[in-house]
Amino acid sequence: KVFSEDGTEVVCSGESFKMPPSDVSLALLSEEIVYTVTFVDGNRILAKVECRYGEIPTPPKSVNKMNDDEFSYVFKGWSDEITPADSDKTYYAVFESTPLPPKVRPDGLQISPYVMKLLIALFVAVFMIVAVVIPSFILLIVLSVREKKRHSKVRKT
Repeated sequence: KVFSEDGTEVVCSGESFKMPPSDVSLALLSEEIVYTVTFVDGNRILAKVECRYGEIPTPPKSVNKMNDDEFSYVFKGWSDEITPADSDKTYYAVFESTPLPPKVRPDGLQISPYVMKLLIALFVAVFMIVAVVIPSFILLIVLSVREKKRHSKVRKT
């Protein structure tokens, strides 16, 4: 903004103004630039940090990923080096995975997760056969025998 010596504001047109007959004072008005820095683990947002231009964002202190059936995970760092804020940015957690040993049954037999999934699928298939297919087949036989008996009675009369 531009002010004349008596304190009245001088009208500006774009980046220029008409110089009044007296001295002028210039006042620079600016807004602080703030960026959003996001720290992510997969689809989960761990933290959103507001940073001024040039400020180094502080990442979450503890980043963990739960083991699954096949792997354990150790946090190794972020997808990019954390740098002073100069734009909105997202950092992704990077993990090292280590295969877990196969599960050991009480009798000492080791079963891998893949074999366990196959055994479960086989159990479900056998259950479907026992629970659905066999009773349906028996019902079909019973209905067929009844129908034959009914036809044989109709012929006799």
